[in-house]
Amino acid sequence: LLDCIKLPIYKQPLPDINKNSTICENEMLQMQQKGKAMEQYFEVLQKNELFEGTDDAELRSMLSCLGYTVRQYPKNDMIWNVGTKTQSFGIVAEGQAQVIREDWFGTRSIIAAIPPGGVFGEAFACAGVERSPVAVRAGADSTVLFLSAEKLLTVCSNACGFHGRLIRRLTRMLARKNIELN
Repeated sequence: LLDCIKLPIYKQPLPDINKNSTICENEMLQMQQKGKAMEQYFEVLQKNELFEGTDDAELRSMLSCLGYTVRQYPKNDMIWNVGTKTQSFGIVAEGQAQVIREDWFGTRSIIAAIPPGGVFGEAFACAGVERSPVAVRAGADSTVLFLSAEKLLTVCSNACGFHGRLIRRLTRMLARKNIELN
């Protein structure tokens, strides 16, 4: 898509240069800059219930383990359309996301405005809903961090200590939203 920028994340540790590696300094610098691009949003992420109370080093480690993508959207661009695969959920790093439901008559209603630090799509992704029943639009120029629900819910082979905490926090977030709907 030309209207958004996807920043790939290197999920593997940096290569060990001392072990016959041929990586050049330029490639190493590019890898470090991509990680730093996300660091500008750490303060916003640390206010999110999932990452509350984490310091920068722990957050960096969490994101590295979970893997993520970051995309930027101009105002009014669609982040998700109805029918989009819901394997991941979004955290608004900057701007605003508007969750939109369309009725049988084609009338669109904004059912939620997600501010910076807010989450959308987590219920669909965690419940295994294959396709989104709602659309999500950028209410302002926005940057969104996408996390894989499967990676968050599955304890990795490294047995990272934060996985259990993230699962409990995500469960609490989903339960609160469920209670608010009742």
